[in-house]
Amino acid sequence: MLSVDLASSLNEEVERLSSESKARATAVALHDLESGWRFSLRGDRWFHAASTIKVAVLLAVFRAADEGRLRLDDSLHVRNRFFSEADGSPFHLSADSDAMPELYQLRGRTAKISTLAEGMISSSSNLATNLLLDFFGVEYARQVLRDAQVDGVELRRGVEDHAAHERGTNNEATANGLLKLLSAWRNDLTR
Repeated sequence: MLSVDLASSLNEEVERLSSESKARATAVALHDLESGWRFSLRGDRWFHAASTIKVAVLLAVFRAADEGRLRLDDSLHVRNRFFSEADGSPFHLSADSDAMPELYQLRGRTAKISTLAEGMISSSSNLATNLLLDFFGVEYARQVLRDAQVDGVELRRGVEDHAAHERGTNNEATANGLLKLLSAWRNDLTR
């Protein structure tokens, strides 16, 4: 099938699924690594990043390890107190809404950075995410994204920072940006 026909068919199918699901908004971006073919439908539309931002945090973790800022077998102090990007007010995360509730049992002790990174991705742990992000900082993670030339992903704060959310400080991403983020990962793995 010609790439124009494939794009047209894919566009129609995405629109059909979007309509059937009554989605308020959709966006798609893809890149076939074998053929190099790319497709984007509303790929520059911004969405709340939700847990997809964890991939950006993971990129920063591994970049920090590459730079010698940390070792993956280093340990971090586990705590459940963070400070809002909005006003510096403290906030806590709920073990009830975290897919890695056992991490909360380690408060006051330590966990390996590799365990936190794995929990952040495989369990989507918000506590692990905030511990890692707090360790090297939002600005460092943003610099990693800039260095990797990942536009379309805006990391501005840790997760569950409700005060920042209420003031409009949110992590956001586009489908094209997430594709660039995944491509940055691929480039890191293949160099």
